[in-house]
Amino acid sequence: TFFISLGVTFLGAALFSWSRGRKKGPVPQEAIIGITFVVAAAGVILLLSRVAGGKEELEHLLTGDILNVTGGEVGQRAAIFAALAAFYAAFHQRFALISSDPEAAFAQGMRVRLWDFLFYAAFALVVVSFVRVAGVLLTFAYLIVPAVCGVMLAESWMRRLLIGWATAAIASLVGLSASYWLDLPTGAAVVCASGLLLVLVSAVARRRPA
Repeated sequence: TFFISLGVTFLGAALFSWSRGRKKGPVPQEAIIGITFVVAAAGVILLLSRVAGGKEELEHLLTGDILNVTGGEVGQRAAIFAALAAFYAAFHQRFALISSDPEAAFAQGMRVRLWDFLFYAAFALVVVSFVRVAGVLLTFAYLIVPAVCGVMLAESWMRRLLIGWATAAIASLVGLSASYWLDLPTGAAVVCASGLLLVLVSAVARRRPA
């Protein structure tokens, strides 16, 4: 299952990198990614609706079963994420350039589509590895909410990174506590805690001077 999922996400990475043009088109890259995600998710729901036990499998896919993760699984993912962190750090400037100014990257002779593919392929490893234990909702909450909080509160990459780590840690602690005391599904509780934290950070960012 893991390698099939990884193969499909690599195909998605190839599609997203191929769809990027030299100039920004009328449809942004993020919209293409979002549409692909929604259609793929709907396809999974249709397939699981025809399978015995599909409802339970769908719930596990969305929210995971993070309370039953073993120490070995944590160690495996820590090793994978550390290697990917080193990869992103080594080529950080290239990824930042093709994301913020793809026209300049093309002008410099960079193979933008290749670097796009490498970015998405490494991203796919993160998603596929984490979805197996935490579910889709929690995976994307961890990937998006801390980054958005960092962007709203800081300018430098390092400060954004530290704020993102702190945001993820606080949301995890709040969500786990709510799950324990209120007997709620753990993954969904952490996702909602992330959303509430994002609202608070947004309010703080709006009150800060320009």
